[in-house]
Amino acid sequence: MQFSYFYLQLLSHLKDSHPHLVDDSGFIADRVDLASITYEQERLDGSNHDEAMEQVNDTLFRGLHFSVHDVIFKIIEELYTTTHGEKYIRTVASRVYNDINPDVLNRYKIEDNFDETPGYEFFYIEMIGEVYSIIGDYGI
Repeated sequence: MQFSYFYLQLLSHLKDSHPHLVDDSGFIADRVDLASITYEQERLDGSNHDEAMEQVNDTLFRGLHFSVHDVIFKIIEELYTTTHGEKYIRTVASRVYNDINPDVLNRYKIEDNFDETPGYEFFYIEMIGEVYSIIGDYGI
């Protein structure tokens, strides 16, 4: 796969917010291809660069705006004052993410705007308990 601007943008976002998808080369290739097609079609339809890029970003990041990993990261930051930097906390967040009980995630309809829904507050509270329990196993 060519390291295009779209590829680098998507990969950067995945590394920060969806690390479980970083190795999914099929997903990444499909999204990058779709973004390239979207840009080309938008330009052919008369959109300027900025307008085309807005559509590309909608395509590239669809379904990736809300991140359970980011929620876990935020909880760890809030619950534990450490001298460790962001990289360490992201590593711990990835380990915790891998151990989250899938039943917790399956109880909620997690979409791009999930943090704007009434269910988010319940989810966040439940995630605090999950994270706290898992962190107890690892220590921090």
